[in-house]
Amino acid sequence: MTKKSKIKHNKQDQVLKEKSPTLPTNIPRRRFLWRCLLFLGKILGSVGVAVSIFSFVFSRVTILPFNYVIIKTNPFYTPFVISNGGNLPIYNIHFTCLSRNITLKGDNRFINITFEMANISIPQLNPNESSSVEFKRIFNPEAPIISADIDVIIKYQVYLIHITKTFSQGFQTVNTANGEIVWLPVAQTRKP
Repeated sequence: MTKKSKIKHNKQDQVLKEKSPTLPTNIPRRRFLWRCLLFLGKILGSVGVAVSIFSFVFSRVTILPFNYVIIKTNPFYTPFVISNGGNLPIYNIHFTCLSRNITLKGDNRFINITFEMANISIPQLNPNESSSVEFKRIFNPEAPIISADIDVIIKYQVYLIHITKTFSQGFQTVNTANGEIVWLPVAQTRKP
């Protein structure tokens, strides 16, 4: 190798060394690793917050009476179907029934009474799954029910979030021409 080719080769090595990434000399190696780990933690934390917000905002829970037709004497014998139309599972589902006005034969009334359903709960509902719940255990009077106006309140938690959400849906009974009583949802959700 000639002297000129050695000089040329050394200059090329210097240029490559200058372009190659190296750790900064003023930051110790351990400190650099901690910064990388903190940056990774921020990214993972941001993804976790985004998933949590997504699951909280986009959980869709509905409750409707099964087939809307009920027994003539007690509309609470009709099972109600709860559905999870969201993208993530919901769990720890509990029910409360608030009677706005229940009228029995003989003009007996139950107004603004809350019926807690301590033993009626659903442990988990996956996306696009449904389950039924019956209220006949909480309200089963001997006299026939003439009319009822209730709110069904559902408390549940969304997967990955430990915040309890509350959903309320109002229902009223309507007498049909056949003499049947049917539950119809109230158009606007009312506050309990």
